[in-house]
Amino acid sequence: MHQRFATALLFTLLFTMAVPAFAQVPPPPDAAPAPTAAPAPTAAPAPAPLPASFTVSLSPAHLILPVGELMAEYNVNGKLGVAGILGAGSVTVEDSLGSKVKGTVFEVGAQGNYYVWGGFRKGLHLGAEALYLYADMESGGVTATGAGLSVSGYVGYKHTFSFGLALILQIGYGYTVVSAESEGESDSDSKGNLLLNLNVGWTF
Repeated sequence: MHQRFATALLFTLLFTMAVPAFAQVPPPPDAAPAPTAAPAPTAAPAPAPLPASFTVSLSPAHLILPVGELMAEYNVNGKLGVAGILGAGSVTVEDSLGSKVKGTVFEVGAQGNYYVWGGFRKGLHLGAEALYLYADMESGGVTATGAGLSVSGYVGYKHTFSFGLALILQIGYGYTVVSAESEGESDSDSKGNLLLNLNVGWTF
């Protein structure tokens, strides 16, 4: 019974896890030609800013659990971005008796984003995410471990302010498969889930 209880808690743990021209007036007829003024020196144009190469961001919502989730996105060609995701921390869930049970969570994943409007610094994008999660916990002296894989598609928007601050919002839908094992007993489950990512970071 303890094994089934730990496995059920593990499922709960895993699932909660965009130069002016100057006209010259001709001199009047028969008038002596006016002296021509030397052209004023023109300032050299300012160099164009270098394109941004990376956006590094954190998920504030994960910090509440607390789990630290870091995402780093690389600008491939201005319209395509690829990102890596790393996360680690702990999650506390409540069992049927009202007791608090803590589990350790690790995650690693990747994203691919195509900016259909705008570009890497600021624009609307379509993307896909794959995320692998691993968790372990203990309840009533029984230890349980589990793993899950979530694959999602989404639409998102990134806005980078002139000084570099970046805000990222992504909304979509995914599918998660979870398996868990406790004291030689194993179980699995799967379900669809809403994806909502809100990250804050820096583009440089």
